[in-house]
Amino acid sequence: MITKLTGLVDRKDTNIFVLDVNGVGYLIYASKKTIKKLPAVEQKTSILVEHIFRQDDQMLCGFLTALERDWFRLLVSVQGVGTKVALSILSFLSPDEIADCIVRQDSKQFTQAEGVGTKVAGRITLELKGKIPNEHDFVDGLNKKSESSFSAHNNEKQDAISALSNLGYTKSDANAVVLTLVQQNPKASAQDLIREGLKALSLGRR
Repeated sequence: MITKLTGLVDRKDTNIFVLDVNGVGYLIYASKKTIKKLPAVEQKTSILVEHIFRQDDQMLCGFLTALERDWFRLLVSVQGVGTKVALSILSFLSPDEIADCIVRQDSKQFTQAEGVGTKVAGRITLELKGKIPNEHDFVDGLNKKSESSFSAHNNEKQDAISALSNLGYTKSDANAVVLTLVQQNPKASAQDLIREGLKALSLGRR
């Protein structure tokens, strides 16, 4: 079973990348956040791997941190959450944001991820309650944070994604562009995200 790979980034796409390990190319599925953090093509990197076996197939999912891989394993343990849905959630929410949603039993956040409906979101918050990795440390740290700041940040992001979706763009495209914009400017307002998101999405349609 493969658990870690080190090699050169050969190709990057929306939700997959190829890692060249001594001349052998491994096709690896990953969250959009992980792919965005990978080094440039032909640069060396190490990736943690979850080797998934199916009845007539197998696949590799890659993660830059053990915490992200832990959350992937927890998410796929929930009924109705497969590999693609788990990676979709990790593309939209960071491990800390997922933990925060579960602690607060806020299932609405999960429905913003592609492929997650209301019922599945509810099961995630219910079934993973009490299973957060290092939960005591996380909750202790959460209590020391400014809750209003975190909520405001997520509201801005949600409002922008909702607005772009209402304008006819897919939730997946809206998620991806808003995620990129938030990483570039964490303090961006919803209006800023919508304006810059429209520019980026319009260019993508040409």
